[in-house]
Amino acid sequence: MEVFEFIEELEKRIMDFFQAGRTARRIVPPADVYESRDLFLIRLEMPGLERDTLSVSLEGRRLVVTGLKKTFRSSGDVVFHQVEIDYGEYRRAFELPEVVDVEAIKATYKDGHLYIAIPKVPRVETSKVRRINIERS
Repeated sequence: MEVFEFIEELEKRIMDFFQAGRTARRIVPPADVYESRDLFLIRLEMPGLERDTLSVSLEGRRLVVTGLKKTFRSSGDVVFHQVEIDYGEYRRAFELPEVVDVEAIKATYKDGHLYIAIPKVPRVETSKVRRINIERS
């Protein structure tokens, strides 16, 4: 996973470089990926987004998560002295392994975290010896 982390960090730095000075930019949300016997669970940190701006989609075996945190608009004569909160498009993609059931993926958004549960396809037992019948032609 070190290579993937390096690539993600490089992508983030390149995006930051080209987006410098803009009010909206693409944000790569941090993610935790867990695996149990029955499923994979992805938890993405996406604070401040409204649920209706989030999207989870499949492009082949690629799971794509997008969202939009709208820029804060003030009314009247407001002077910003410090702006540290990121606004813009959130985007993150994950390649799914062959062992998952893409038809049963579920997502929930709670307390600034997007949770995606990806069930595994039950494995076929291959360690048992099975006799194959040879038919006559």
